[in-house]
Amino acid sequence: MQRFGQRPEQRDIFEDKWTVNERIGHLMRVLGEQGRMKFSDLFAGAASRSEVVATFLALLELIRLKKVAAIQAEPFGEIVICRVDKPARSQTEPFHG
Repeated sequence: MQRFGQRPEQRDIFEDKWTVNERIGHLMRVLGEQGRMKFSDLFAGAASRSEVVATFLALLELIRLKKVAAIQAEPFGEIVICRVDKPARSQTEPFHG
């Protein structure tokens, strides 16, 4: 966020509007292809504050829905975002199909 706060000159530029739903779709596509990614990579290509905020809110929503997990192996270590696949149905569990 700091890099977006330091603007060398004031300009009248209208930012692109990003929605949380669009960012959820983007994150799910990327994680579907890669399986996991670094937290810092989520924002590497962000062009505006609104994109950063929408992406972060999308990440929080996906974590709440248990579609992705954020894992940090050690204190102050890199945070990794990974897809949470549904666990396989056990052989003893009844099938309701």
